[in-house]
Amino acid sequence: MPLELPPVELGAIAPELALSMTALFLIVFNAFLPKKMKGGWHLPLIATIGLVISIALARGSWIDLPKNGPDLQLAGMVANDRFAIFVKVGLAVFGLLTIWLGREYTRRASLENSEFYALVLFAVAGMMLMASSADLIVTFIALETFSIALYVLVGFRTRSLVSQESAMKYFLLGAFSSTFFLLGIALVYGITGSTNLYGVAGSGSEQGIVQFLTTTPPTDVGLLVVAVGLLIVGLGFKVAAVPFHMWTPDAYQGAPSPVTGFMAAGTKLAAFAALLRLLDVSLFQLRDDWRPLVLIIAVATMLVGSLFAVVQEDVKRILAYSSIAHAGFVFTAVVATNDRGISGALFYLVTYGLTVVGAFAIVAVVGGRDELGTRLSEYRGLFYRRPLLAAALSLFLLSLAGVPLTSGFIAKLVVFGPAIDAGYAWLVVIGALASAIAAFFYLRIMVVMYMQEPEEDAPEIAVGPLAGAVIGIAALATVVFFLAWGPLFDLAEKATIFFS
Repeated sequence: MPLELPPVELGAIAPELALSMTALFLIVFNAFLPKKMKGGWHLPLIATIGLVISIALARGSWIDLPKNGPDLQLAGMVANDRFAIFVKVGLAVFGLLTIWLGREYTRRASLENSEFYALVLFAVAGMMLMASSADLIVTFIALETFSIALYVLVGFRTRSLVSQESAMKYFLLGAFSSTFFLLGIALVYGITGSTNLYGVAGSGSEQGIVQFLTTTPPTDVGLLVVAVGLLIVGLGFKVAAVPFHMWTPDAYQGAPSPVTGFMAAGTKLAAFAALLRLLDVSLFQLRDDWRPLVLIIAVATMLVGSLFAVVQEDVKRILAYSSIAHAGFVFTAVVATNDRGISGALFYLVTYGLTVVGAFAIVAVVGGRDELGTRLSEYRGLFYRRPLLAAALSLFLLSLAGVPLTSGFIAKLVVFGPAIDAGYAWLVVIGALASAIAAFFYLRIMVVMYMQEPEEDAPEIAVGPLAGAVIGIAALATVVFFLAWGPLFDLAEKATIFFS
């Protein structure tokens, strides 16, 4: 019997291929340059070109989808739908801002080399693949691809013991979470005979998880619920959900600030994309079984993140616990299990990502060469030293708190609204309480910036053109997505069209 190979269709992973090829080219090209030319403008320029090409390829797929509709490619393992494309474009934008900010940071810290840019590109590619994976094995491969890149990026400050310690903690706990995820995959395969979410197109014998649930009595899926719980635990580590959040403050504090912002924005978007596709689409029929676990995680994540941030004295740790709380807010949209919840989660993740990248850009600028200026006391009188920086950071903090006139206010509305419609008004009340607690530590930073005099020997704060551009873009987006949030939300609504 001749071997029948599946048709090779690469459209669904074209952006990932573009980024991977750019990363490899960047490393090889830089290796052949003279030593004095190894660090230069060509590194961020090549990385930027690769990211722009990936955005263009994703946009082309978005335009072509109405003609053919969403489909599965690569033997049914990768979904080509607008949900995945929306997430990929958002990740590419985060990657662009990280590359630009990283250029100035690495030059200032004498860390610039091709590996930094290549690792960022590989991380973005892995996150993109995670958003479109239609098979749990592909999800695991994507998860490990961007995780390994981030492990190295967290420890990129090789002369800093804090950075090395943070990388080791992140690596060990990341490996621990991967074990849970793999065990969940093994159980899913043992129960359903497949790791595919939808079933391989054209296969007469193999069924996916969706088909298994439609043909199996509810009394026979008990072990599958256990498997789903393990998968949630594995992905919960990546989104920094409580009680799987312990790595977050240390990793965020020790990592270079551009990497920290990228982790807060990109990792959440990719991991929540996988959770939304898994829970709200493939396992929709089991929503009454997995929803109690997600509700507990949402409540614990919102409250723990907000309460623990109050007692922190380091700005990066404050933003780390803030990131944990924001994961809880997104979970309120996940439990809604409807299209409005999915579109709200996507809108929230994109706007939050832009805001937090801007906030960490300011942290990188104020922190200086060795990131010694990340303690709250270092922000004393920032308004008198750099008024525009203080204003931009205030805007980002108000947005993170969900104050009106910022994109964060709209983001909270679009994730809380679906939860109320689904009958979880009490969860929204807890979210509002957590937001009120969070407002305290955001305002605490602002009080230090505006109401305390700067130290006489405070170091000069230099803002390079690329760092200024990243902060300006993030600040503009924070305001624009409040004044004119409709276009982005319309795209998020169109992105709820999955392959199913």
